Amino acid sequence: MIEKFRPEFLSEQALNILRLVNKAQVESYPKHLLLSELGDVCCKAAPPNDHRLVLLNDVWTEVRKMQDNPEAYLAVADAWLYFTLCHFTDEEVNVCLADILGLLKQHLHKVDSEDMQEHLHSIIQHLLGRYDFVKLCSMEKFLPLLDNLKGASQLEVNKAILVNFSKLTRTISDQLIINVMFSVGKVVHDSVNSLTMAEDKAEVTELCIAFIRGVDFGRDVEKHLNFFVECRRSFANLDKVKKVLVLGVCKLIMKTHGIIKGQHNKKTAAFIRACVAYCYITIPMIDDVMDRLYLYVMAGQLAVANQSLHQAEAMLQGAINLLPEMPPSTTVDGHVVSHETELTSLAKYIVSTLVVIPGHPDKGPFYLLHDLLEKVREYPWTDGSTALAEIYIAVLQMLFAVSQNNIPVNCQVPSMETNVELYKGDVEYTNEILTLQDKLVVDVMEMMASWKEKNQNTTAARVALDLFNVTTRLAEMNGTSATLAGNLCMLAKRLMEGGEVDSKKYFFNSVDYLQYSENRFCSSLYQKLHGDL
Repeated sequence: MIEKFRPEFLSEQALNILRLVNKAQVESYPKHLLLSELGDVCCKAAPPNDHRLVLLNDVWTEVRKMQDNPEAYLAVADAWLYFTLCHFTDEEVNVCLADILGLLKQHLHKVDSEDMQEHLHSIIQHLLGRYDFVKLCSMEKFLPLLDNLKGASQLEVNKAILVNFSKLTRTISDQLIINVMFSVGKVVHDSVNSLTMAEDKAEVTELCIAFIRGVDFGRDVEKHLNFFVECRRSFANLDKVKKVLVLGVCKLIMKTHGIIKGQHNKKTAAFIRACVAYCYITIPMIDDVMDRLYLYVMAGQLAVANQSLHQAEAMLQGAINLLPEMPPSTTVDGHVVSHETELTSLAKYIVSTLVVIPGHPDKGPFYLLHDLLEKVREYPWTDGSTALAEIYIAVLQMLFAVSQNNIPVNCQVPSMETNVELYKGDVEYTNEILTLQDKLVVDVMEMMASWKEKNQNTTAARVALDLFNVTTRLAEMNGTSATLAGNLCMLAKRLMEGGEVDSKKYFFNSVDYLQYSENRFCSSLYQKLHGDL
């Protein structure tokens, strides 16, 4: 009868059907299965309001009579707990959970059985479908119930808990919930091994990341750093998780910077050093070379912003040393993906950071720059690539910046002296800058000559214009620099004949800029170039 009639009809008569079930003496079809199926019917179609409590009480009375048969007990409790979740308050749900927990305590030796684990799995899935995990943790009987899960059921339920947590629209700081989530996440994390499918590993990674991002301790940044330390210990095998942890600590650094408005005291300075040390330890644990490079540079820049000079140097040195390990390209889904653009950007980030970093008393004012130049010169750039020329031009911009009498205010870091201040008036410092500039210009000119020989005229022309713009805008304009700029401009014009429209537009805009300069050499150069054009 239960199988053949529509749930809407049966739920109206649920009390009468329950009485028939209780009177039935059918050995071929167990009573607990009939009660379970009746519970499924009442979940699909709700009984009348005035029948629901009576129905639940009567069924639960029958359930309590099955304590000698825990599998039967849980089969009925599974169906009717879902009914309770749909139609009653947390108080009734807690009563049902307390009864189920009492049964499990009586039959601890059977809890590991497949049937009991299956029903426990289903019961907890019902709870997760009804409440968010934060609410469940406030229910007295939920966590003890969770402790009874074993094996595959435990893994599946813990995944479901992580999914439930990932849907929270608020962050948490409750230590009890965080501790439970660590236990849950650790079980799921430890299930990942070398045989795990890439899709499954990616799913576990995203769930762990959602947990990490769902925790926030507000202004208690020290507590948050301790949380990140525990996360690193618990989720050490997931590369993307470690990247998120480093980014989270970087965010903590700037959060602290904002709270104290950049004016560090002894305590906050020590905290910043601890954060940077965390990054320095964690970054090498990441497998992806590009991620490591970006994180080294970012952490180094944040260390500079927070006056942690020695750590900033260590971070940037780590990035520079890592450059040779980055392959020029990789193959993804059968397509070759070049990394030269990213590498060029990273090298430029490092160069821009070096503007404010003072030199070393023994190694010299530009020891990091020399290391960087050595690494990029040796890197196997693609034939015809402009990457090296772009980096050299960025270094020229940096050298022009540090050859001024003062660093721009928006580039200054409180309580940190730059090379401009440390070596002001030092002849050797000035000579080193000039020597580097001359060498870089010569190297770029040689690259342009090489491109010209290979008929890569447009490439050579654009680099010539880049060098022209840097010279006319940043260099100290005199007869020599004006001559160099004029030669570069005319070279670009010759190489650009019959070339791309965008390149020609760039050329004319570069020349037109000179007419607005107050420098007499620039004005004279404009008149000459304008006449020749």
